[in-house]
Amino acid sequence: MGCARSVISDDVVLMDNINCGEPMCIGTPEDVRRQLQSIIQATKGRGIILSSGCTLGANTKPENMEALIQAAREFGTEERLKTMEYSQI
Repeated sequence: MGCARSVISDDVVLMDNINCGEPMCIGTPEDVRRQLQSIIQATKGRGIILSSGCTLGANTKPENMEALIQAAREFGTEERLKTMEYSQI
């Protein structure tokens, strides 16, 4: 996703999915946070829609869904984006 963001103009919005199996169903809330943080770092938080993919299984852990929402709120703020270290892809 970071590579795509680097070659596509900022006025184009990209969509990236957090894996609906691992971490959403069988991972931990911390796994969800790490994956979401990685997506935000790779795109520098610019023009990104974060999604859970096409579906979430009935066995998706509610605490992982909550972690997804909380991490997006935490890592997606303008203040946080200004201070985040970004991966060079």
